[in-house]
Amino acid sequence: DNTSQVIQSGDDNDSDVNQNGNTNDSFVWQDGDGNSSDVDQTGDFNSSGVIQTGDLNDSDVDQNGFFNSSSVDQNGLSHTSVVNQQGNSNISTVTQNGNNHTSTVNQIGNNNNSSVTQNN
Repeated sequence: DNTSQVIQSGDDNDSDVNQNGNTNDSFVWQDGDGNSSDVDQTGDFNSSGVIQTGDLNDSDVDQNGFFNSSSVDQNGLSHTSVVNQQGNSNISTVTQNGNNHTSTVNQIGNNNNSSVTQNN
């Protein structure tokens, strides 16, 4: 079975989660106003966590394959994060604090690992 938990506090937040396959897990927590999160996972044993605090943050996670893991943590105002992982056993961690950061992660293949940290 797939599992998903979405917690939102504030105004005008939007979260869309689509999971196809088996044993996929997603967690979305949005606290603030005007935040948006889109999680798409296809395959088995994929995991995604999105935490957004502040206003006008946007996160897009797309994972296709097996045993992929993504973590997005955005705190502040007007951050954008895009994570695209296609393959197996890929890991992505994005942390953005402050204002107006943009991050794009594309990992195609197997056993890739990326970490993005941006602060101001």
